[in-house]
Amino acid sequence: MTPFIKPRSWSRLLWTYLLPIVPFATCWDGVVSLLRVYSPRALEAMSGELSSADYAWETGAASTGAAIFEYVYLVGYPV
Repeated sequence: MTPFIKPRSWSRLLWTYLLPIVPFATCWDGVVSLLRVYSPRALEAMSGELSSADYAWETGAASTGAAIFEYVYLVGYPV
């Protein structure tokens, strides 16, 4: 109904339609990114193909203190 309210202005359309899209797009990006996260087992399989005497690979999961905020990591370091 906003386009039919007078006086019409670009700022009214911006505040009504464009700005509410930003939180939705950010949420969508976060959810899709979480679906692309590798498991520690998959990271071990990928790093297993990179066997070298010069590097050691470590995979695992660490917590930030909150139960739902656990992240997966892969670290390579020289031996």
